[in-house]
Amino acid sequence: MKKYFLLLILIPVFTFAQRGFLPELNPIDSELHIVKDGESFKGYFLYKIPYKELVFHKKGNSFEAGLKLGIEITEQSTKKVLRNFKQHVASVSDFDLTNSS
Repeated sequence: MKKYFLLLILIPVFTFAQRGFLPELNPIDSELHIVKDGESFKGYFLYKIPYKELVFHKKGNSFEAGLKLGIEITEQSTKKVLRNFKQHVASVSDFDLTNSS
């Protein structure tokens, strides 16, 4: 009896399960490059965010989206924390470009 009850529960789950609707886990493509510069190191953080992930607002004849980026680096030996924040504005003139990847 328990086997039949389990089958009655599992059959609808597999029958009506939606496939192909998995969310994209990380739409932001990023890279971190660290280069030795004499006695110290320089770090470069490169990122690419698809326009379809941003929220655009119409401003005049163009569409603009604001973007804020915060980076935090912790030095292991001294436990010193370095923080840097940047603001960018992405602007396009055509509405169709706001949905591009």
